[in-house]
Amino acid sequence: MKKVEYDEFWVPKDVRHTGLLFEYCDVAMKDLYSIDIDIEKFLIAFMNSNVRKKMEAGNPRLLSQSYIDTIECFIKVDCNGDYEQFELTPDSFNRTFPPFKRMWIGRIYIKMAYRYELSLAEITRRMPFGEMIEHYRLGHEISEEAYLNSVRYMIERINHEGEQ
Repeated sequence: MKKVEYDEFWVPKDVRHTGLLFEYCDVAMKDLYSIDIDIEKFLIAFMNSNVRKKMEAGNPRLLSQSYIDTIECFIKVDCNGDYEQFELTPDSFNRTFPPFKRMWIGRIYIKMAYRYELSLAEITRRMPFGEMIEHYRLGHEISEEAYLNSVRYMIERINHEGEQ
């Protein structure tokens, strides 16, 4: 499992940046490409992208640019400009994730990745959005620190499964 390779200096920047990207990805895609997106499909693709891997490797340009620039970079680099793959269609299964809940999920994913030395791809694979949205109420009511400690057993399970 690949761990986040940047140092503590970048953690708050990545937390803020990713939280904003999660919160406003639908608005940004509408502004940039005039499409409504399947938010879950978009965010899963982003978290498994080469752009995200470069962020985890500590690329300072990606960690310090705006979330809108990151979205544009993701579409260009990982999607070869094909933003339409994320377009919401009548056949799309689009769960509604309110923006403030998406922001919390993005922030927590980054903090988990840094604290437990996992990639976001690994975390999102083991703790998908549906599960995280269920954690929102508890996680939001207690401190982020308490929440991160409360999911330690899940992270240990992920690490243990990865060793087998």
